[in-house]
Amino acid sequence: MPAYRIFAFLCCLFIGGTYGCTSCDDITDVPTGFTQLTYTESNEHLENPNRGFVMQNSGRASSFTPLTLAELNGYRQSYGMTMHWRQYILNTFVSSDVTAAFKNQIRADLDIVRQAKFTIILRFMYTDAMPANNSAPYGDATKSWMIDHIDQLTSIFTDYEDVIDVVQAGFIGVWGEWYYTTYFGDPAVYNPLTQQHWDDRAEVLEALLDSVPSSISVQVRTPRYKRTIFNTVATTQAEMEDETNKARSGHHNDCFLASSTDFGTYADKSVEYPYLKDDTKYTVMGGETCAVSTDAPLDRYKCPTAQTELSELHFSYLNQAYHPDVISSWKTDGCFDEIHRYLGYRLVIKKAILPNTLQQGGRFCVYMEFENKGYAAPFKHKTLNIMLRDTASGDLYAADLDYDLKTWLPGNTIIVDEATYIPTDFPLGTYDVLLAIKDYVNETLSDSNILLANTNGVPEKTKGLNNLKHTVTVGVAGTPGSSSCPTLDWADPQSDSVYSRVHVLS
Repeated sequence: MPAYRIFAFLCCLFIGGTYGCTSCDDITDVPTGFTQLTYTESNEHLENPNRGFVMQNSGRASSFTPLTLAELNGYRQSYGMTMHWRQYILNTFVSSDVTAAFKNQIRADLDIVRQAKFTIILRFMYTDAMPANNSAPYGDATKSWMIDHIDQLTSIFTDYEDVIDVVQAGFIGVWGEWYYTTYFGDPAVYNPLTQQHWDDRAEVLEALLDSVPSSISVQVRTPRYKRTIFNTVATTQAEMEDETNKARSGHHNDCFLASSTDFGTYADKSVEYPYLKDDTKYTVMGGETCAVSTDAPLDRYKCPTAQTELSELHFSYLNQAYHPDVISSWKTDGCFDEIHRYLGYRLVIKKAILPNTLQQGGRFCVYMEFENKGYAAPFKHKTLNIMLRDTASGDLYAADLDYDLKTWLPGNTIIVDEATYIPTDFPLGTYDVLLAIKDYVNETLSDSNILLANTNGVPEKTKGLNNLKHTVTVGVAGTPGSSSCPTLDWADPQSDSVYSRVHVLS
């Protein structure tokens, strides 16, 4: 047995991997010229994009209140938020075109979102008030007008793809929740809905899916809606990767934990809850609470059930402002901070094996292990970049790695086994090794990238980068370094990405 293996074995046997020894699980045949690094998980809250608690407000066409930079900056400073939930009430356009003036107000809001380095959840509706007699007409538009309005909003969805998290299906019914509706099956009259009602709802949903870019999902209010429009089978990884309309249709629960059926969210919970557990592995889930539990069990809204269901249903975001009694109970009972940390993804690097030297024209062979400790996989496409930063000049070079983070499900060990190509004219020198995880829509790196939940300076928060705490030296061809990857216990590298100079926004 090699000397280093004997030493590691004795460490595990006698002192449990302390005093600089690796853990027993980390003992491996590290190739000559490589270093194995292990990392420690952090318990800190991170202001990562596309996840977490949110605040919600509205922009009403008849009396518009714009978003402000101070408002969003205040949410970040006070609550550590990076997402916002904005509802647009088209109450003056029920039977007319959306005006250019109102579309410009929406654009101004989204410019503020971009300036604040936030992202946003959007919902459009025609009314947020029930009629006095609780019956039709409810105030929503016809199918024809809805589809026209969706078409009129398409350029906004396209131009602001980088800051839009999801678009909720909206439009139909009071609050855009598809229930109290004049033209799509009034529940007071049609129970069950007719096939024509379902066909009309499907047509509106498909129009919205066609209108928004393929990187953006559309959320429906109840599992019944999605199961009826598409089919009863949960979304698969293959469908998610193909970006089918079914896979791009997610869920929002706006009465989470309010009753045994979440105030009608579930038509048949015995079937729909298991379906949601599977479907939300590959689709986006979010929402809000709306009341303390009103039927047995009366403690349903409390921490134990809340944490279990947030995890099982893969919640990525939740409204912090509503319901205040539910949120207050989580703070009192001590689970609020944990929920804040684990909403959405929470990526931790566990181990890396990296080379000590590289050569021009050679390969950079990388092995990394991650774990997602959050409730959900990232629901937006992210690119994984292995980076080299010149220790003298600070110049930064990046190569994309071919991994889809939407498959990084909670609880799994995720192995990144990759090789990148060092160009023959790559500048000689000493480089820090870093990792950037960014939205593929953005061409430059910014401080809105994903930070890893690790200690000891791994996340460089002001740059949105993750420092792998390792240095490599790049030499000329023929000097020590990898011209090809060594034979290791892990799989062969998948691709050879080429490094290019990048700029990091401050």
